[in-house]
Amino acid sequence: MSRTIYEEHIFCKGIALALGLVTVGMLVMTIRQWLALSPSADPVWLNPALFVFFLLLTLNFARLNVVITDEQATIGFGVIRSHTMWRDVVDCYPDETSVLRYGGWGIRIGCHRGKWRLVFNDIGAPRVVLLRRNNSIPEVIFSTHRPEQAVEAVRTALRRAAG
Repeated sequence: MSRTIYEEHIFCKGIALALGLVTVGMLVMTIRQWLALSPSADPVWLNPALFVFFLLLTLNFARLNVVITDEQATIGFGVIRSHTMWRDVVDCYPDETSVLRYGGWGIRIGCHRGKWRLVFNDIGAPRVVLLRRNNSIPEVIFSTHRPEQAVEAVRTALRRAAG
């Protein structure tokens, strides 16, 4: 059983607010349709289905989880996670790239300086890079409110895994 070295759960206010507003809008449209205040040519199931979809999306992306154990780093929003074993990690360092380079917040995949990146990004939070070897996406980047502690935790785990 692996031991947790570092754990952080970030409530993503901006992402939750944006998705929450869409969810509330879908709920209002559903109620209006059910009360026949807003007749629509759309199928009767469409608005409730969209409401449930956006509610699940909001719940999934409301919290970014970062868990660093003796064996691996697990980073993700809800059910969408990345697991990286320490044998696959070369280095860890703070990310200096502008958030605009990623094109937004949430989960992003992009190329930077010839390397593919998988980004788990929260609005306004600093980020940390896990540099992986032998992987089609060699960099995993995640937001954290404690970047120095996260980097130190990863480096501690790397030393333990190597020794």
